[in-house]
Amino acid sequence: MTRIFTKLLLLAIAATLLLCLGCSSEPEVFRSEYFGDLVLKEGDDLDYIYHDAAVNLRNATIQVMDFEMLAPEPEDEADEDDQDDVRWADAGKRFKEIIIQKATPEIKPKYGIAFTSGGADYVMKGRILEFNRGSRAARFFVGFGAGSGYLTFDMKIMDKSGKIVLAAHHKRLAARVYDDLVDLMNDVADDELPDLFKTIFK
Repeated sequence: MTRIFTKLLLLAIAATLLLCLGCSSEPEVFRSEYFGDLVLKEGDDLDYIYHDAAVNLRNATIQVMDFEMLAPEPEDEADEDDQDDVRWADAGKRFKEIIIQKATPEIKPKYGIAFTSGGADYVMKGRILEFNRGSRAARFFVGFGAGSGYLTFDMKIMDKSGKIVLAAHHKRLAARVYDDLVDLMNDVADDELPDLFKTIFK
């Protein structure tokens, strides 16, 4: 029995080594029609990013447009009583406002970048692809990350000719349950956006 177990263990190890030999050390990439022909590469803090290294965004002004809401509305979202919650149809506009209010104080002192709703050097557009506030029941009964809230988004910054100079695709996965969509949007503005600019200026 011991010999059989040893042989099976050796076979499992050999199979694992063969799989590893076939693995590529190249970073993963992300493509989407939203970004045209651009290829976003695996980032350090965000899942996938693209940056035109020839473009320096330091001290730039960026006009933020309403985000597109492609994520389906959760069934319980319309019944939410939270005073900070918004109608699903207005969520993309609210995300724009949150970025302008929260990202500018964090990013401008470091890089001189200001976000605005008016005319600017560049334009930011984005879309929310997925949203899930999370499940307290799943976190309690299952654990191991189950029931965590998440938000997946695309974001791109373009110059006046429409050329994309900075882009990101990211899934914000948090080890907690969110009260509402606005709660999660605030976290993205506080964390992911500063991380994006930290990446291109380091």
